[in-house]
Amino acid sequence: MCSLADFQKIRICQAHLQGVIEELDNWHRFLVPKTGRNQLDIGAGCGETAFLYLNHGAERVICIEGNKNCLENLRANFGNDPRVVIIPYFLENIKIDIDGGEKNMIVETHFPYRMRKLQALNHYTSLNILEEHWGNPLRKLVRKISRRFY
Repeated sequence: MCSLADFQKIRICQAHLQGVIEELDNWHRFLVPKTGRNQLDIGAGCGETAFLYLNHGAERVICIEGNKNCLENLRANFGNDPRVVIIPYFLENIKIDIDGGEKNMIVETHFPYRMRKLQALNHYTSLNILEEHWGNPLRKLVRKISRRFY
């Protein structure tokens, strides 16, 4: 198990370090890979979750991050590490269909969302969507506009 002191080995902004401070115990409970295989980190930040995955036996971590400041830190931390693949983009939509890979999948969000069933395709397949659940249209608009300036 890694400790907070281990994260001093990587370059990390204050906001993401605060997240590690607040969430590290839960990461050890929920995010530590069950196997040493491939891990996908969408919204990889400065690489703090990739660091956790690698310290707990992941063979490869695929990091997707669109924020330029975070990308700079992510590349400084793992740009020369062949176990880490860095993809420098924001994602607008995500479709997941990996025939059994959904088992033990974790979706972390820092905003209020709810899962809504779109449609049952057959007896073992359904489509679901995470919907924003704020209730304030102005806040939604401000966040949507601010994402364009990252």
